Amino acid sequence: ENLAFATEPVWGSLANFLGNHERIAQPVPSELKVNEALKYLHSTQKVIHGNLNLGSVLITKRGCWKLSGLGFVEKSSSSHVSAYDT
Repeated sequence: ENLAFATEPVWGSLANFLGNHERIAQPVPSELKVNEALKYLHSTQKVIHGNLNLGSVLITKRGCWKLSGLGFVEKSSSSHVSAYDT
């Protein structure tokens, strides 16, 4: 049994987009938003996503990237979780 939700309507996942990119309304922004979400999880919450893949990156109709697939999030086992700046 799976549970999924989104805070706003989404066009689909990054996997969907790569297979059908001409339907997106605007150019897709860089992967920096996903990087910011991961940095927040690692640095602020001290957790690891655990399931980052093309299906866990959702794209809104406006072309914004959103991180999903948080069902495998785990607390970091170390006291320091590395975050990389871009």
